[in-house]
Amino acid sequence: IKARSAIIRASVPDQAKVRPVRVPTTLDDVLEFLARLEEVFGTADGLESPIDLQAPPGDPRLFIAERPGRIRVVQGGTLLTSFFLDITSRVLTDGEAGLLSFAFDPEFAPGRQFVYVHFVERPNPGDIVGDIVVERYEVSAGNSNLLQTPGVEVIRIPHRDFGNHYG
Repeated sequence: IKARSAIIRASVPDQAKVRPVRVPTTLDDVLEFLARLEEVFGTADGLESPIDLQAPPGDPRLFIAERPGRIRVVQGGTLLTSFFLDITSRVLTDGEAGLLSFAFDPEFAPGRQFVYVHFVERPNPGDIVGDIVVERYEVSAGNSNLLQTPGVEVIRIPHRDFGNHYG
């Protein structure tokens, strides 16, 4: 089997640019992703199932999504112990599920510091698996290394019958 990365293309209304984002989809992709993390800041130690790496334009920090439902901050080459976001209690991680990706608003700037988070929500009692959810979070006014919770739901895709193909 030839390893490939899925490419997600998200377009924003009134935006001329479409930004491709690579998401690890195979074991080879995950291993390559971990190797790149080590190149960026020396180690992947302290991370649990890293799946996405982002940085807003002009910001020296790196933000790393962990599949169980956290987003971590790397500042000055150091992985901070506090979380940018922790929604582990809401995220299903069975099979292909988890916190799958996140993106900074294309117009991310003071006064518009939104982050969009894509994850599979834990199922309700009686459901087999959870829904696919995208929520918008805002950076805390008092701490730029923290997202305010709760987020605002942007989209919910019912996906309660099958435990795969969440992309």
